[in-house]
Amino acid sequence: RTKNQEPRTKNQEPRTKNRVLVYMLVGFLWIFNFGVTDMYAKKLGTAARNLRQIGLVLKQKNDHKSWMAYGDAGFVCFYSGFNTIDLGGLNTKQIAKGLLSEEDVLRNPEVRIVLKNAEFSADEAIVSRFDFESSGLSYVGSIPMTRDSRKTMVVQCYTRDEFITPEDLAEIETNPDYEKSWFEAVYYLGRKIIKSR
Repeated sequence: RTKNQEPRTKNQEPRTKNRVLVYMLVGFLWIFNFGVTDMYAKKLGTAARNLRQIGLVLKQKNDHKSWMAYGDAGFVCFYSGFNTIDLGGLNTKQIAKGLLSEEDVLRNPEVRIVLKNAEFSADEAIVSRFDFESSGLSYVGSIPMTRDSRKTMVVQCYTRDEFITPEDLAEIETNPDYEKSWFEAVYYLGRKIIKSR
């Protein structure tokens, strides 16, 4: 030891422990973030391919007079070429401001197709989640969008005057299964812990 070097004090030990804790926390957050990114990248990539496929098949039914209402903006609306109303209000100012309700939109006879996303447990039967009969719309069927070991996400189709038939939906071939992420078990465990509180 040189003359200028001071002996180690007790105050330096807690600093070292704090640094180790900070490094461990940063490492944990990095791994957690990587896991979330890995899982959602696989899921969203599969969903995007399937939504594109749904849009391309529905494009064949486009008469350029009818409107589609969807609870989500994006692939189906774009690839189908339909005039669309986003029920979430992202591209419809009146809905976003609360001046136009979903019920008012769906009563319009020009809206011939309504699509809504729904999530089901793996052991749950896929049935209609929404009741649009008062608006003159009937449930046609559900198209699988993504599926992992515990959840299935589907696009549910409702139509007016049999504009879309179950046979039309049968033409839509999707591949909802995606490569399992190593993070999936951690994700579902976390959801279970949060729900049990």
